[in-house]
Amino acid sequence: MSSRVEPAYRYLTPEVCARIEALRPRYPDRRALLMPALWAIQEAHGWIPLEAQTELAAYLEIPAVWVHEVVSFYNMYHERPVGRYLIYVCGNIACSLRGARRLLRYLLDRLGVTERAVTPDGLFTVERVQCIGACELAPVVQVNGEFIGPVDEARLDDLITTLRAKAREATP
Repeated sequence: MSSRVEPAYRYLTPEVCARIEALRPRYPDRRALLMPALWAIQEAHGWIPLEAQTELAAYLEIPAVWVHEVVSFYNMYHERPVGRYLIYVCGNIACSLRGARRLLRYLLDRLGVTERAVTPDGLFTVERVQCIGACELAPVVQVNGEFIGPVDEARLDDLITTLRAKAREATP
């Protein structure tokens, strides 16, 4: 019988730990395993709060600052809860020249939220990002990984209506 006491984790559930352990043989060291481990946490919880970052650092036996550096650098990791539909509005030069800033304002007003906030129904979060690499679609938005563009106010209205309908259909 082992006398080792496993620490209690809130975010590193047995399921998340099992996913991380399944990935471990693919990576040469614990630091290399960091990004896939962060995905496992985010997929399980929807975001990666500081407490989860600290837990992961302890679990992988790496400095907590390494974990936080990765989470805060990449916009694909969420340090706060996000809506069911995460809408990135591209703000690069091509999109800006074609009205991205105006469209971002329109979208925020339409949904009644500030940037990075979640709508009261939990469906939407809107965030301006520097570039999503789809200049040929400018002005472009990305919804849960899908590029949509070029967009204008009417297309954004259709998008919101469609996403709300999808959410209603998915709700039992």
